[in-house]
Amino acid sequence: MTAITVAPHELPLPCLYRWERECADRVYLSQPMGGGVVQDSTTDGEWEEALWKAAYVQGLVRRT
Repeated sequence: MTAITVAPHELPLPCLYRWERECADRVYLSQPMGGGVVQDSTTDGEWEEALWKAAYVQGLVRRT
């Protein structure tokens, strides 16, 4: 097996923080919803959703 060295700034979490700073308003996904409606998702919106889900899984927030 060959070892691979990864610089700290190349790890997933630092990359996500960089994308949040640099590309928050960029549309990265356009989801067809039916009936000709398309929902665009931005990096910022999805980041907030991911953080909320992580907190929920950890029991830090409760859905009402």
